[in-house]
Amino acid sequence: MGTKRISDWCWSRVWSRAFPGWVAGVLAAAAAGLSHGAAHGAGLPPGVSPCFTSSIPSGYGTFVWVRGGLYQQSGDTAPVPAASGAGFASLELLSPSAFAVSNVVVSGPGGFQAPLTARPGGMSEWNATYESEPAVEEALRAGSWITRFQVIFPGADPFIGFFPFLIASNTPPVPQVANLAAAQAIPAGGAFALNWVPWAGSGAADRVAVALTDGAGNTVWSAATDCGGETPIVPGATSVEIPAGRLAAGTTYTGHLTFGGSVLAAQDESSLLVERGFQTRTTRFTVRTTGSGGGPPASLGGVRVVDGSLVLTLTGGPGTSYLVQSSPDFTAWTDETTVVVPAGGSVEVTLPLAADGGPRFLRAIALGGGDPSGGEAAQLVLAATGAGELALTLTGTPGATYTIESSSNYVAWATVREVTVPAGQSNVVVAVSVVAGRPLEVFRAVSAAGPPPPPPPTGEQPTLVLARDAGGGFRLTATGGDANRTYGIQRTDATFGTWTDVAETLTTDASGTGSVLLPAAGELREGFFRTIGR
Repeated sequence: MGTKRISDWCWSRVWSRAFPGWVAGVLAAAAAGLSHGAAHGAGLPPGVSPCFTSSIPSGYGTFVWVRGGLYQQSGDTAPVPAASGAGFASLELLSPSAFAVSNVVVSGPGGFQAPLTARPGGMSEWNATYESEPAVEEALRAGSWITRFQVIFPGADPFIGFFPFLIASNTPPVPQVANLAAAQAIPAGGAFALNWVPWAGSGAADRVAVALTDGAGNTVWSAATDCGGETPIVPGATSVEIPAGRLAAGTTYTGHLTFGGSVLAAQDESSLLVERGFQTRTTRFTVRTTGSGGGPPASLGGVRVVDGSLVLTLTGGPGTSYLVQSSPDFTAWTDETTVVVPAGGSVEVTLPLAADGGPRFLRAIALGGGDPSGGEAAQLVLAATGAGELALTLTGTPGATYTIESSSNYVAWATVREVTVPAGQSNVVVAVSVVAGRPLEVFRAVSAAGPPPPPPPTGEQPTLVLARDAGGGFRLTATGGDANRTYGIQRTDATFGTWTDVAETLTTDASGTGSVLLPAAGELREGFFRTIGR
């Protein structure tokens, strides 16, 4: 109570010294161009930031406190914490129309202190990512908080404004999509009801939100219990309908389902701010539509390091746009870049090397454009669904039957199962079991025309396959190289940093194919190889 009285006195002094009638006319324009709905959430996953409704009094600003955890769901199994950056937090203050603030500092329990960065239009913000949800909960705790900021009026001394607030404890359950398996084949052009496991005990001040983004990160559809989505969600509902015609055919989208537990809901008349806070949990997932609008599958090859960057060749349908993604574990996929294949059918893609030096898996997803051609090899995309099982999405020719094969050495291939792509669709999702104890297992889809053809020639970088030789050692086989050419061989580790010459060389025949036996030395047990034209 005493703190509130001090705050009231402080702001009375501001108004008496600053001539509020004059200041309002000067500073109102500074905040007018930044709406409450558009101002928030720049550093948060899609749909996490709350939306302020018409309940905000005229001329008031807003203060938003958010902390949360990010989860990943594959299939209809329970979500798991994201592989990295699973904790996030955001603090934002939008100035009232009567004055603008600067030098905002928010302080909380345990010595927490965050200086907010000033942005145009009267906005100040602070965003941070934490390794885990427990880490962000330890950093931003429930309890007593205070926000301090400076108000400067022309021709007057600076004043310090502040407002205390209390963060409660209200952790929601981890959101889980209840029909994610069905969402891997959403009918092209049709409506789809996205369902989730009920949030028992949610209140009127809590919020639920869903957002779908395309390969370029643009939000294509959203829904929320507040004004944060284009489609309203009824409080307490366990589903929402994605409208017909909203999603493109043959396209993959990233979804975010958010539960936000209210931890702060106040209106401070002294500082002219409406205050809201949420403890959120967000589950990231993938949905796919049927049809062939996405374009033909792409192949990636010719991997090399140039000037500290990873360079590879993407071969696909001319005119088709592809999203290149990377993953350390086949579970969490990160968008790297979007490219359009020119008339020649291939394009070079340049990516930064992994910051942690670890290996990455890469895939290319067709987004649209170009003309699909019949009889193409199928594209396979893997995602972990649980212990000993993978969800395999096969994209191919509608109505065609493919045989899925697996191998642990790229030489001996075993049949896993046959899959037929439904008529009128371009993809189908099947479950495959992983053989326990195998350090490596790869999959391919074979059509009636035989195994997928090798990538086209890439000049000095033919396609390489390394396998154990029956007589001992390792057999390095090259395809798609220049005819009758001798190549030097180099090796590197998972960092792609330093390449070392190997004593052996590889010579191709008239078809650009050749192989060489490498000794089973200790240094060849793991690593990556490339050829250098001579």
